[in-house]
Amino acid sequence: MEGKVKVMIFTLILLIAVSLGANHYHLIKTGQTESSDTILQAQTLVDTAKLRIEDKQRDMASTSKKLAAITALIDGDAERQSLEQQIKQLQAERAKALDDFSKAVAQVRVLSAGLKCPDITLANGQAITGVTIQRVMDAEVSLAHSQGVAKVKMEDLPEDIKARFRWNMVPFTEAPK
Repeated sequence: MEGKVKVMIFTLILLIAVSLGANHYHLIKTGQTESSDTILQAQTLVDTAKLRIEDKQRDMASTSKKLAAITALIDGDAERQSLEQQIKQLQAERAKALDDFSKAVAQVRVLSAGLKCPDITLANGQAITGVTIQRVMDAEVSLAHSQGVAKVKMEDLPEDIKARFRWNMVPFTEAPK
């Protein structure tokens, strides 16, 4: 019963977050917010989605342990089926939260176009000045700078910029244990 209450609370929080995200998206499309505020809010959505994924991961692990303990102690099909159903539901919720996270990361990257950055020093020591982000892709970033235009691989960027664009940050992509 406690698991069902958690699922109901999580579902309510997820609906509120999705509603706020849809409203935020509408505001972005109608131009009623500034780009930097929009990026910060989108990054907040990404962080919130990541926390939800972590919560679902813990809930799944806990439910899996309960299932194993009950299966070992009793031969009751009804309880085991209930827990198996809870695990399936948690897996679906986890997949949804991961999808929401991925969409939020994509939104942050799209909204970063036109963002001006201070001077950037690449991993090889090269300094780039007067940087404006043109496009953020999974493996590289297209930049306009004082010397022209460049495509820079994500791994060559400073750590703070990698974090800003959520590079290599899709959480929990391996199978749960």
